[in-house]
Amino acid sequence: MKKLLFLFTLCFVVNANSQYLIDSLYINKGDLLINQRILVIDSVSREELINRIKNWGGVSFVNLKEVLVSETQDQLVFNYITSGFYAKSLGIQTNMDWYVRMVIQVKDGKVRIQQFDDGNAYRPGSYSGGVTIPATQARLYHLNDYFVDGVSRKMYNDGFAKFKNATKSTLSSLENNLIKPKSEKTDDGWR
Repeated sequence: MKKLLFLFTLCFVVNANSQYLIDSLYINKGDLLINQRILVIDSVSREELINRIKNWGGVSFVNLKEVLVSETQDQLVFNYITSGFYAKSLGIQTNMDWYVRMVIQVKDGKVRIQQFDDGNAYRPGSYSGGVTIPATQARLYHLNDYFVDGVSRKMYNDGFAKFKNATKSTLSSLENNLIKPKSEKTDDGWR
C-alpha cells in the first residue's frame, strides 16, 4: 500500500511540474502579448527599415497583400495564421490554426515588434470516426481560454510550446532581416 501511495504521489508531482504556465506564453496576459522585441539599428532610416520589413514579408508570406492589414507612416500590422498550436489526447494530435497579429512600429534607427494572440482561425465542421465536430467561428477563442488558474491541461502543453517557438522563429527571422549587415557587391551587381 505504501508503494502504491508513493507511486501515485510521484506521478502527481511529475505531472504537476510538467504543466505549461500561462506566464510562459504571455508577456502581458491582459493584452494577449506573446512576444516583444525592441531593436536599435544605428544609421538606418525609417524608410529603409520599412522597406526591409516589407521585403521580409514578401518572402515570408505567400501573399503579402493579404497579410499586411494596416500600414501608416511609422507602423505596419501583419495578421497571419500559424499552425503551431495543437492538442494531444489519447495519442491523437489535433492541429489548430491560430491568428497572430504582429505590430511593428518604426522610427529612425529603432524598431519595436509585438506579437499578439489574435484568436483561433475558422475551423470547418468535420466528421471522423462516428463523431461530428461542429464548425468553430474565427477569433472566438484565445489561447488563455485553454488555461485554468494559469495552468494548462496536459493535452495542450506541447502545443503551447510549439506555438511559442513558432512565434519566436518568425520574430527571429524578421530581426535577422532587419539587422543584417550590407553585403559587398557580387559579380552580377546585386548586393
